[in-house]
Amino acid sequence: IFLKNRVLLDGFPRTVSQAKALDANVDIDFVFNLDVPNEEIVKRISDRWVHLNSGRVYSYNFNPPKEEGKDDETGEPLIRRADDEPEQVRKRLATYEENTAPVLDHYKDVLKQFSGDDNPELINKDRRSDAIYKSLQPYLQQS
Repeated sequence: IFLKNRVLLDGFPRTVSQAKALDANVDIDFVFNLDVPNEEIVKRISDRWVHLNSGRVYSYNFNPPKEEGKDDETGEPLIRRADDEPEQVRKRLATYEENTAPVLDHYKDVLKQFSGDDNPELINKDRRSDAIYKSLQPYLQQS
């Protein structure tokens, strides 16, 4: 969400009551929704591996470790967090959608949706994040 002083709130508000409280205190210019297919989210999050001691994050599709299953700096094992298991991710997404749909409806007059589908050359290369950013960038550069 962009505010008049160009603040971006990521992941807030999550409920309509939070949105109403925010509306009472600030004027909202835009609400951005990054519309990524659920199974793409499941795939990306389930592919995330973490080195617990440092917090370094790896993905075998986007940022693989030099040696499978081991942290690049220490050689210690990587783990997948329990909440990154595919079924857990799907449950989290279901909860998110249940809470978010009403918030998106609340902001329908200022809502901008970004799926990246307007940049098929990037989608076809499995680069949806880049496609979404390309679509979103003009809004981020507005003065």
